[in-house]
Amino acid sequence: MTPEEKIEMKTAAEWFSPEFTHSVFWNCWSTMLAFRDYHSLIEVKRYVARFLMTIGGLTHLSGILHTELMNSTPSLTIACVAEVAWRSVSGRRDDNGHISL
Repeated sequence: MTPEEKIEMKTAAEWFSPEFTHSVFWNCWSTMLAFRDYHSLIEVKRYVARFLMTIGGLTHLSGILHTELMNSTPSLTIACVAEVAWRSVSGRRDDNGHISL
């Protein structure tokens, strides 16, 4: 793999062709690992190195871990709210329901 010193300050879009960043592979991979073509190329490289073993199940996302709930949003939200409360962070909702801290 290319050393990180050679890819500093580059995005995935700058490194890969538009055909690649619009491919089904990129769509599945970036969705599964939650990054976009404007993210750091170093971040993409590190994710590839860490999660390369999951490529076999990429098209059906079998290589990723899920929460035990069918909908992971409540379990993740509960954990985030607990962390914020533990840190004594206060916030309020605006008229659109968005929370500001």
